[in-house]
Amino acid sequence: MEAIYLALIATLDIGDDILIPDPGYANYFGQVRMVHANVVPVPLSAANGFRMRAADVEAAITPRTKVLLLNSPSNPTGAIIDPDELAAIAEVAVSHDLWVISDEVYRAFVYDDDVRCLSIASMPGMKERTIVVDSFSKTFAVRLLHEGKVVVTPALGFGSRGRGFVRMSYVGTAQATAEGLRRMRAWLESL
Repeated sequence: MEAIYLALIATLDIGDDILIPDPGYANYFGQVRMVHANVVPVPLSAANGFRMRAADVEAAITPRTKVLLLNSPSNPTGAIIDPDELAAIAEVAVSHDLWVISDEVYRAFVYDDDVRCLSIASMPGMKERTIVVDSFSKTFAVRLLHEGKVVVTPALGFGSRGRGFVRMSYVGTAQATAEGLRRMRAWLESL
């Protein structure tokens, strides 16, 4: 959640609007309140498998919208935005000059080889306007570690507004993660 918070403070000013999937991860809403911005829900419907659609994103945009938050695979629905729809959402983001925060912490949990789970950052024009959030804690099932990564364009100056308020990195935690992974591999090889 720290990565999401850092992304929010780096992209939103007080009173700005952010588009968030609804239903969506409940903690997003509290994080947005902490930065004094406004949540504009993008309704997800059971009729289309709770997948975000470009038309719904466009319909939700307000004059104060600065950011779109994506979560694919989704928490709580598990829905994955298909590549064609993701490309259409990217076009909307580019045409409205939106930042996209792409919460991709569940990408490692797609077990169907026929399903393509792409990052919106891979779409044309999106690399420079997307903040990708991922988590080692989820991927490697290390629940209390809370170690993740953020991928962002240098042009954003990511973290400059929040530096000093939120921890950005702990070398000791990274070393513990590496050691834990090394021991896990050794244990698996011993079986």
